[in-house]
Amino acid sequence: MKKTNVIKIFKILLILFVFSLICSTKVLASEASVSSSNCNLGDKITVTVNIPQDVVGYDIGGITIVFSDGTSQSSGRRSMANVDKTWPGNYSVTFDAKVAGNATISVNNVILVDSSAKVVNSNSTLQTSITITNPAPATPPAQTNPTTPTNPTSPSTDNNQSNPPAPTVTVNFSNTNETMYITKTVNVRQNCGTEYGIIQKLSAGTQVTRIGVGDKEKNGYSWSKISYNGVTGYVITSALTSEKPADTPEENPEEPATDEEPVVDERDKKLQEMAEEIGTIPEVGLNIMPFMFVGCCVSCAAMMVTVKRNIAK
Repeated sequence: MKKTNVIKIFKILLILFVFSLICSTKVLASEASVSSSNCNLGDKITVTVNIPQDVVGYDIGGITIVFSDGTSQSSGRRSMANVDKTWPGNYSVTFDAKVAGNATISVNNVILVDSSAKVVNSNSTLQTSITITNPAPATPPAQTNPTTPTNPTSPSTDNNQSNPPAPTVTVNFSNTNETMYITKTVNVRQNCGTEYGIIQKLSAGTQVTRIGVGDKEKNGYSWSKISYNGVTGYVITSALTSEKPADTPEENPEEPATDEEPVVDERDKKLQEMAEEIGTIPEVGLNIMPFMFVGCCVSCAAMMVTVKRNIAK
């Protein structure tokens, strides 16, 4: 092989090596993922969003689990970022396994940011599924004294019949899109039912969007599905109204007075002027008392003179 050909091959290999170094610029090792485990009915379901080690901040729009009967539970939005650009750790939430069968878990609107402000998983959705098993009832213990005769005439006690378990209420929601207002401070729950966790509390007068109406009562309440600031939850229907709360009217100092007010004001003004000129009624009485006394004396003297003259005649 000629020397010139060797040099050309060497140059080509060198270029390829430099190009590979350029292309190996740091990127996120992997995107986020969601994991959970199968469980038994009545257990707690732990859902974990696995955050890559070179991520310094994330924003998760919410986590929703949908059970085999169509009911669901949801968690609110979660944001986390470390100023020192360190790994914020994984994010986990817990749900109640209330329905047996397959359940689908969705993590909505996942956004990750690395130390160079590069964004991945932008507005993506992560999904996984688990199986919730209804365990078989425990085997009753063996009879300890098989020789003891049984009384066929004595009535048997069936605890299951005397105390039947409360039936599970499934509430179906019809889709709506209504502007509603909170009438009193109310809990916003993860699902319809007082047994579910509280996401937040809303005060009276808060405007929300009702996106679903339940078809039956649960725990003694009718339920509505609402959306507020991007968070979906459930509240009792009696705490909602379609009428916007009336604002307290402000007083208008320029509003014209009624017809009766000028007359009353004029009389008050005249009475005040008279009181200033001659004084109040007690003051007037004190002022004219000397004149009344003198007048009485003059009248008495005139009467006595008249009587003497009549007697003299």
